[in-house]
Amino acid sequence: MDSAKPVPTPVEQAPRFVGLVTLVIGVALLVAPRRFGPLADLEPGPARAVGAADLALVPGLLSGRNPARWMLARGALNLVFAAHFREVGRRRDAKRARLTQKAMLALTAADTATAVQLRGR
Repeated sequence: MDSAKPVPTPVEQAPRFVGLVTLVIGVALLVAPRRFGPLADLEPGPARAVGAADLALVPGLLSGRNPARWMLARGALNLVFAAHFREVGRRRDAKRARLTQKAMLALTAADTATAVQLRGR
């Protein structure tokens, strides 16, 4: 008898990978907002808020329980971030903020697609 666990598919591994990336970004923005916030055209206050919001998702993404729900939650949060970057881009004519907005929308699509695939399992 083969008692080895099946190797997880890339879709099944995605929440853990996303959780680790989210952890790194969240800590960076929360601990050093003046250093890392400008990379996304974020002032220190909003950078800390984004970092804290990201960190709130990490335990769920890494837990392995209900991964589709956590991926959907991340996609929804990215929509909130995209709306913020849209406003920053309008107010300051900030090219970096507009690029970050587009990245957030792309991540939302990827997170949602992953969640749909995970739900089908």
